[in-house]
Amino acid sequence: MNTADKYRLGANGREDSPSRLFGARPFVLGVLKSILKPFDTAIAGLPLSSVADAVVRRSAEILPTVENNFARDSTMMRKTRAAGILALGTTVALVAAGCSGGNEARSDGDVTMTFWHNSTTGPGKAYWQDTVAAFEAANPGVTIEVQSIQNEDMDGKLQTALNSGDAPDIFMARGGGKLADVVEAGQIMDLTDTIDEGTRAAVGDAGLSAFTVDGAIYGMPTAILPGGIFYSQDLFADAGVTETPTTVDELNDVVADLKAADITPIALGAKDAWPAAHWFYFFALRECSQETLEAAATSRSFDDGCWLAAGENLQALAETEPFQDGYLTATAQQGAGSSAGLLANHQAAMELMGAWNPG
Repeated sequence: MNTADKYRLGANGREDSPSRLFGARPFVLGVLKSILKPFDTAIAGLPLSSVADAVVRRSAEILPTVENNFARDSTMMRKTRAAGILALGTTVALVAAGCSGGNEARSDGDVTMTFWHNSTTGPGKAYWQDTVAAFEAANPGVTIEVQSIQNEDMDGKLQTALNSGDAPDIFMARGGGKLADVVEAGQIMDLTDTIDEGTRAAVGDAGLSAFTVDGAIYGMPTAILPGGIFYSQDLFADAGVTETPTTVDELNDVVADLKAADITPIALGAKDAWPAAHWFYFFALRECSQETLEAAATSRSFDDGCWLAAGENLQALAETEPFQDGYLTATAQQGAGSSAGLLANHQAAMELMGAWNPG
């Protein structure tokens, strides 16, 4: 089986009206199309919007590495592979605080700055250590003090630091409404004039747009991460499932087959909140138009009926009882009992996550 077969983007699926939720619509194509304008743009045909185009390009680079890095059962040589149900891209960026008290210039002219990121172990943490070391070597007199913070603690600690006037000089951020609030509070630096044309061309408008507020750029993107459903081919086989689902109706059928085989269908780390919220996000992307999503980001109003429809469809999924026992108290990424741990150890067949999951 070649890479294209393993990591299908769903271009062979059927298309229906964008106002319908999942149903007979392809899981992948429909979610990507909810990001696109117009809605009848097909993945196979291109061109896509700049955001979706960047997601598809980047996913082609990321997804083949997932199979090589994801957990395996060394005793049974059973492989847990990544599914190709691509859904959306999440951008992550480095931003600079404009009013931080951490930037300290010493009498000898040297400068010390603080940097917060959310990679606490393994290659991710090593990457930032190496990056900081290389930067310091290229910029004598500059010292970067690095603090590695657990992902689930990052937002709270950063908010407290910003409120107290003692924010780090450089920190990881996700863009969107939270970034806009920090900009409005005057606590972040406008980087627009510091980005040369070569960097703009290399990063692309799609990545930079996620960190642009009122025409000004406040962050430098470091990743565009596709999200989708990871699944165990072994557990699918144990339940007699021979094809990956491409619609929610098919997903419901797979859930039923897995439950009949006494296999937990979907792992969910709801204690951390954001993994459970992802299910609503994805349903909302299917129900709501691009214009509605953009308007809600500004108005914070959710009066459009699509938001209610997304909740109703999430409720319908929940009524099939697809998640493991105790999912409300399970974490997403810490330990064997987390949703990632359950998938990696063949205790659950699926997990809705992003390309960060193998790490």
